[in-house]
Amino acid sequence: MVSLTEEIHGLMRVMWSGKWAVVTPHTVLSAIWTHIPSFRGYCQQDAQEFLCQLLDQLQNELLKCPSGLIIKINNPWRDTVLARDLLKSLFEGQLISTIVYSNCGHTSFVCESFWDLSLELAITTLQNTSSRRSLSNSSTLFDSLNKFTATEHIDDNIFECSRCQGQHQSIKKQLLIKDPPEVLRIHLKRFRFINNCWRKLTNQIEFPMELNMYRYCNHDNQSVGVVNGEEDTVYDLSSVIVHHGNYSNTGHYTAYCWNNDAGCWVHCNDAKLNRSSSEEVLKSQPYVLFYARRRGRSPVLNRLVNDGDESGPDTKHMRTENI
Repeated sequence: MVSLTEEIHGLMRVMWSGKWAVVTPHTVLSAIWTHIPSFRGYCQQDAQEFLCQLLDQLQNELLKCPSGLIIKINNPWRDTVLARDLLKSLFEGQLISTIVYSNCGHTSFVCESFWDLSLELAITTLQNTSSRRSLSNSSTLFDSLNKFTATEHIDDNIFECSRCQGQHQSIKKQLLIKDPPEVLRIHLKRFRFINNCWRKLTNQIEFPMELNMYRYCNHDNQSVGVVNGEEDTVYDLSSVIVHHGNYSNTGHYTAYCWNNDAGCWVHCNDAKLNRSSSEEVLKSQPYVLFYARRRGRSPVLNRLVNDGDESGPDTKHMRTENI
């Protein structure tokens, strides 16, 4: 059985070889159906859920590589990376949860890894001219990030402090980023279960081309690790996944991707690729956003596909059309 990792690697080599205008990755689809059976068939599926399961499967396969297997890369900070650490070095970051107990004031910290941030849409309440409250249909990515990292007061449970061994009626909890990833994937929760079906929130979300995550990082408590400078928290937008439609089980996905070689944005709609402007990208309704750290310390994916075997990509299992 061919691994999904091998199929994805072959597809990347074909796509970036410059030899074909159209590639039909039917063997990649077959490998996905084999290794991720929940996505078998032609029903509408969720892009965020697919990304989670795809990366999980690829990581599990890479963990089976020999412990000493390395991949050569072109990077200012290092020239090799362990194969089993490749995806982690790109997508994995760390969150820190700070908990303050109400009675004794003890503060505890819990760290956990993350591969994406899943954010609620921030719906703003406004006052209109007739003094009636109304809901705004637009917000910003910063509103969602502020909501994600805001201090939360929890007082509907009993909490036991490991320090004083006492029981507390309430705690204060805050999530911050302890270690930002190289590639920051942000999922916007656009679907809600309303009237027995998953409906999409069509709110317009403003998002920037340049994202500075410094204010959402831990830079106060030295004992648990801090992000020292803003230069390591600046990200550039690299791609946007857009869902077209009103329901989770119907519709269509397209993506805007930054092509560094061409120096332009490209709108990917099945087999149709069109140049796009930054203005068009920023007017889209994002579902999943990808930001790449400007001062990255890990390999870049499109660099990897050009390394290794000089004999060219294996296309025997793919239908291609020459340029």
